[in-house]
Formats: sequence, structure tokens, C-alpha cells
Amino acid sequence: MPFVRRSLGILVLLAAPFARADQRFTIVLRLTNGPYPSTLTSVTKGDPKLEAEFKKDMQDQPVTALMMGIPITLTVWSAGGKERVDMGPASFLTTHHPELTIGLDRKAKTFQTMPPDEPAPAKLPPLKVKDTGRTRTIVGHLTHEYAIDTRGSDGKPLRMRMWTTPDLPSVPVSANPLFRQMSPAQRMAFAQIKGAVLRFEMEMPSEGKKPETFSSQIIAISDAPIPPSIFEIPAGYKKLSE
Repeated sequence: MPFVRRSLGILVLLAAPFARADQRFTIVLRLTNGPYPSTLTSVTKGDPKLEAEFKKDMQDQPVTALMMGIPITLTVWSAGGKERVDMGPASFLTTHHPELTIGLDRKAKTFQTMPPDEPAPAKLPPLKVKDTGRTRTIVGHLTHEYAIDTRGSDGKPLRMRMWTTPDLPSVPVSANPLFRQMSPAQRMAFAQIKGAVLRFEMEMPSEGKKPETFSSQIIAISDAPIPPSIFEIPAGYKKLSE
């Protein structure tokens, strides 16, 4: 569950710029140099058809799929300060006033309130943000790259990249709940990032020779009306004990 929570946090980072627009978007997550990269090859034996079927089946086990280097696809709805993230058979419904996340298991038809994120450490490392001047086109929009450099709790370098566009409705990245866990100096640095985020990358130290790289990119955006029921717990779902 901690990995799912971290994944959700990064998704919120992507969703926050759309918080004041009715949007549905599709995101692809990838983890390169993960802990089980050889599993896919050992299971499918290089058979393209078997590999395609295996990747499709693994979408119901998104965390394991990521660890194996299999990209997973998520759907995110954002409207009126609420978000919904569908990841495999799980859905996460989030509101920000007050801050609350509810997890749904669509197969078991159950739901439960998710525990709040852990508070930020008393002392946080400095965070540097730089507009690299580089651009790329993502889903038809010209984006600008920002480099974010800091250190993890273990003191090792943590490098992030964000690609943002001014073309889409957005609020400051500071609207992200994760922003409130930063130190004042980190907030000031992070507030330099402008526009709607369409791609996010994070390079993390690993036990192997190469660092793990987590990437998240929006591949489709829809402005179709979003029914309020999208953000509600479906009728008949059973609440699990806390």
C-alpha cells in the first residue's frame, strides 16, 4: 500500500493543475530499471503474442506490473476540486476540502478510507528548480521542461523533471496537497513551475548499477462533461473496517 500511496501522490501532482477544469485524462506510468525487469522475458520467452496477453493481464496488478517494467494505464477525472484515479481494479476518490481519499475495490465492491499521508520531516533538504529552456510536444501541446534537484531521506540525490504547458486551464502547482508538506524554502522554489503538468519523471537511487526512473505522462485529454456520480461511492459497496 505505501507504494500505491506514493504512486497516487505523483498522480495528484499531475492532476492538481486541472483542479478547476472538468477534465478526464489518460496517463501511462513506467518504471525502468525496477527490481524485477527479467520476469517478463522469463515468463513470455520472447513470444510477442504471449507478451501482449501477459501485459494486458498484469494491468489488474499495477504495482507488480511496474516492478516488472510493464507500463500501466490509468484514467483520471478531475472537477470541482475532486479527483478520481482508476488504477487496475482499484479507484481512489479524493477531495481537498477537507483532505480525504477513499479507496474502492471495484471487483470486491468494497471501499475504505485511506490513511492520511505521513507528515513531512522536521528538516527537509533544499530543493532547486530550473527552467532548462528545452521544449517538447505532448498530446499536441508545446511543453517546457523544469529540472528539480533535491535529496532523499537517505541523503542520496533525487532528480525530477516536469514538462508543463500554458495552453491548458490550470492552477499553480502549489495547489497540490504535497506542496503543503514542503518547507517554506522548498515551496518558494517549487512555485517557479508554471502551467499544466503533462509529464513527470523521477530518478531514484537503486540497489543496482543504474537508478530507477519513474515516469508518468498524459497521453489523452477529454473535455466531455463528467457526471457527479464519478466521484461517489457506488451503491451496494461494503465499507471495510479501518
